[in-house]
Amino acid sequence: MKAILAFEKGDAIRMVGHLDIMRAMQRALRRSMLPCRYSQGFNPHMILNFASALPVGVGAKEEIAEVTFDEELTAEEIFSALAPAMPTAMRLIKVRVVPDAHPSLTSLLAMADYEVELEPVPDAQKALDCLPAFCEKESVMITRKSKSGEKTEDVKQLIKSLKAENGRIYARVSATETSNLRADKLTNAILEFAGVKVAYRARRLSLYTSDGQPLWDM
Repeated sequence: MKAILAFEKGDAIRMVGHLDIMRAMQRALRRSMLPCRYSQGFNPHMILNFASALPVGVGAKEEIAEVTFDEELTAEEIFSALAPAMPTAMRLIKVRVVPDAHPSLTSLLAMADYEVELEPVPDAQKALDCLPAFCEKESVMITRKSKSGEKTEDVKQLIKSLKAENGRIYARVSATETSNLRADKLTNAILEFAGVKVAYRARRLSLYTSDGQPLWDM
């Protein structure tokens, strides 16, 4: 059987990378004594998958992971065993049991919501005020790093919505395996357009399917 886990990546660990988050979740599952399923072969590993990796420096209100168990369990049993074993900054929020045939999280994921909090300095307002003009740009060019080197590409079509509210930037962007726009890349493009340098902190709020349904509900 499978279970979907929703947990927080708090500000205290926002500088922790994805691999370390995975290891922390694996340790918590082992501490919980829940009957996790492992792969077969010479080097078995826990069958644990995340909907989408977060870059270093980005926190999350609700991250989603999927784990497979060897025994039938209720969501309540999983939560009561796992919640006390989780690190403080990775608070378990909720658990949902799904069938083994449930589609993978990555296959369902299409979009993500981000909140960007700018340092409270005068230049921050300049960045917020420029958002309407930024949204009217025909193209938004960013530079990505890959194994083959750096590549500049237009990501305008990956921005689904963008607005300023209560002194913060809120963005919905594409988050598929092949078309993923990171919050830091988008924020840096906005700041460059505004001609300012402002420190900021980004947090992922929610994940969605292609039709805008919360990933958690699928």
